[in-house]
Amino acid sequence: MMTTSAQHAEPLSLGPDLSVRTAGGLRDQLLHSLSVVGPVTLDGAEVTRADAGGLQLLVAFCRDRAATGGAVAWQAPSAALIEAARLAGLAETLGLSDPTG
Repeated sequence: MMTTSAQHAEPLSLGPDLSVRTAGGLRDQLLHSLSVVGPVTLDGAEVTRADAGGLQLLVAFCRDRAATGGAVAWQAPSAALIEAARLAGLAETLGLSDPTG
């Protein structure tokens, strides 16, 4: 049975290297997740390296999800991921900013 919208039971792991070098494989997974009903959970626990290309891919995904009413949730984003997003000025856009300041 084929469905056009699926539910993600498992968080989507970003892996250790969130970079332009690995963006192709992640892009395919994220594209598949655009049609998911309910929130898509991104697991950033393993991320040890993130560059502008990887962060831009996440920004595009989050914006596309928001445009269609879909939510993105985070599971255990690593300190490296949070810091890279903060340094790039994208922490708030990605929902990785600390609400307590």
